[in-house]
Amino acid sequence: MHFAMVAGEQSGDYLGAELIRALRSLYPNAHFSGVGGPQMANEGIELVAPLDDITVMGFDGLWSKLGGILRLRSKLRKRYSKEQPSVFIGIDAPDFNIKLEAQLRRVGVKTAHYVSPTVWAWREYRLNGIKRACDLMLTLFPFEEQYYRNKNIPVTFVGHPLASELTVPSDKTSMRIDAQAEGKMLIALLPGSRRSEVKRLGKLFLSFIEVAHERYPDVVFVIPVANKSVDTELVAMLGEYDDLPIRLIEGDKARDLLACADLAVLASGTAALEAALVSTPMIVAYKVSWLTYLFARLTAHVRYVSMPNHLMSEPVVPELLQGDANLVNLINIAIPYIEDPEVRDRQSSALSAIAPSLRRNSGELAALALSELIESDG
Repeated sequence: MHFAMVAGEQSGDYLGAELIRALRSLYPNAHFSGVGGPQMANEGIELVAPLDDITVMGFDGLWSKLGGILRLRSKLRKRYSKEQPSVFIGIDAPDFNIKLEAQLRRVGVKTAHYVSPTVWAWREYRLNGIKRACDLMLTLFPFEEQYYRNKNIPVTFVGHPLASELTVPSDKTSMRIDAQAEGKMLIALLPGSRRSEVKRLGKLFLSFIEVAHERYPDVVFVIPVANKSVDTELVAMLGEYDDLPIRLIEGDKARDLLACADLAVLASGTAALEAALVSTPMIVAYKVSWLTYLFARLTAHVRYVSMPNHLMSEPVVPELLQGDANLVNLINIAIPYIEDPEVRDRQSSALSAIAPSLRRNSGELAALALSELIESDG
């Protein structure tokens, strides 16, 4: 049994590693190969290339890597067309994987895509390509399953693994002591996990701290740092401010701090979902390049960008996008959240319904669905 996989982003590496473990429990002698990160490597996948080779953000990050990306996709197409793996699984990275899935499906390889592209939000024209590309779509969110069923695309909702993984720390007090926030309000700021995100949002968030500290001197501000490159970028920015009262927190404590925070100010993306899963009230801000933004405006058909707002019947998370993501707007939205606990509690209560709706044995469900696909006729 041979499982070929291509994962993009750190989140895809996590999903891929979990899936390898679940598949190995069904197929102990299976071979795994493809593109992944350190977590998938630790589970024994034969790495054809690291996931960084296909990870880009927006149009501005694409051009410098386009040649290498196309060469890698051609290499994978040739290899798996010849080897005919039991199934090819594209994990996220739809702009890379969907075309590769279609090419492999045409030569008889069964294909699945894990993590739905946001066709329900923008660029819905991609649906025709998805229909040609995959025998099975594995979705993380329940509303996506119904969306694909309505489009006559085979689909299985497997839940989101973060819903089971993330929990509120049992000892919040010690975490708040570590953050020097015992008996004080704690605000966590997460400007993104990529340097490009931090470059666009870092100064906004630091300026927010500067202004908010003048008005609320007892509030404690922390930034959980995603990785070393983000830490380097933030340290450089901090040099432009005088004695900014901020702590950069690295490593495993980042998620626990988010769960312990009274309020989070963060970039749209996985961090917003993580905050929702531990019911931390939040304000979302996001900026991309203007070219990416204009393209999104032309092809989008939803009003909100943060996943928590899509998972509730009524959106409750404030969003500041592109030009609206400025200091005046951020301060004005943050004031009632800082001053009124009931405002925070209302959002937190609404967010608390999200985790139970997503909590499933994701890896096992995905592995079982893939097993059924492998054993099916056609």
